[in-house]
Amino acid sequence: MRYLVDAKVIVNSNGLTTPGLNETEMPLSPVPLRLLNYLISHNEQLVTREELYQHIWESHGLIPSGPGLAKQISYLRKCLSDYGLSSEIILTKPKQGIVFSASVEVLEDSEYTPEPVAQKRTFVSKTRVLVASGVVLLIFSLFFIGREYIDRKDNQPLAAGSVEGCNIYTWDDNRSAQIISYYLMKAREFIKKNGIKCNQGDEIVVQIQQPEFESQMNVYESKQFFAHCSVMKQDYVCNNTYYSAGKK
Repeated sequence: MRYLVDAKVIVNSNGLTTPGLNETEMPLSPVPLRLLNYLISHNEQLVTREELYQHIWESHGLIPSGPGLAKQISYLRKCLSDYGLSSEIILTKPKQGIVFSASVEVLEDSEYTPEPVAQKRTFVSKTRVLVASGVVLLIFSLFFIGREYIDRKDNQPLAAGSVEGCNIYTWDDNRSAQIISYYLMKAREFIKKNGIKCNQGDEIVVQIQQPEFESQMNVYESKQFFAHCSVMKQDYVCNNTYYSAGKK
């Protein structure tokens, strides 16, 4: 069974992933995964610590503890925040227990099959992201991305995942797990290097000419484009950064 939480993240049998992707982006070990699934299955209900100790630890031959539970709750909040969810999605009630509070949709195996429309859902409804980038994006598309992307029918970026609360997109049609992982890694580096604090709705578009994940030297000899787009007064404003041979 899978759960779609706040329309931002899917919890599956292995961990977390972005809606529209087949691969598990963020694998979770058994204890935090059991804990998250149990809390989700009791959405909007108060679950006592004793109940969690029994179902998550003791029934699996493990010894529970207060600090252990607190550590797992903190870890899950961090994981979910990487997908843009508030830390208040898991509430701790002193001397009472834990409450998971979110919009939860149960997905059957036949549901939520990745399709191009699902992967592009955000940008289809927010075409102004591209308008905000304007001529800059068009010039870089012609010079850097190449005709293969311009000739696409809609020229809309595809979802790659979520990093530090920012939704990540790319024009690259290669949807292999290795390429997607590479783009997410580069997005994380860009966010850290520029001290970006992702707010709800923030999006980063990444495109790298001939991405090379085996040799860092080749990466810095390539052309790289990043656009950090934020909501301002119901519209999007994008800050574009372009690197060539590792330099702006």
